[in-house]
Amino acid sequence: MSGISIPVGGSETWTASYAVDQAMIDAGADIVNTASFEPAEAEPQSDDATTTISQTPGFSIEKTVDQASLSAPGTLTYTIAVTNTGNVTLTGGALSDSLPVDFGGAAVSGISIPVGGSETWTASYAVDQAMIDSGADIANTASFDPA
Repeated sequence: MSGISIPVGGSETWTASYAVDQAMIDAGADIVNTASFEPAEAEPQSDDATTTISQTPGFSIEKTVDQASLSAPGTLTYTIAVTNTGNVTLTGGALSDSLPVDFGGAAVSGISIPVGGSETWTASYAVDQAMIDSGADIANTASFDPA
């Protein structure tokens, strides 16, 4: 802006808006805005205002199985969903499972999940007769490391 005239004892106020996008939240750097005034009659002056970007990563993981019990050999199908509940994009995440399940070739590392987004995986696990004969429960835990 130019051609501004402020009388003795007077003041002027300007308001500006700046749109903050997801990439800025993900970067986590403070936003610093500097205003300067350079009158012809005096030395220039400037002042700045800082907005701190607060990152709060978060996610939820849910795992379900298609069969709560088995009485004969078969295949269990697990569904695992990870939802980004935070305000930053999760990048480089990795999914792991306590059993040697088959994810069918789906990527389980290098995972990115946008804010409010989710990823879902399906995994299968073969149950044989020896497992049925043992009568033991099949415990299976999935974990997600957001990196």
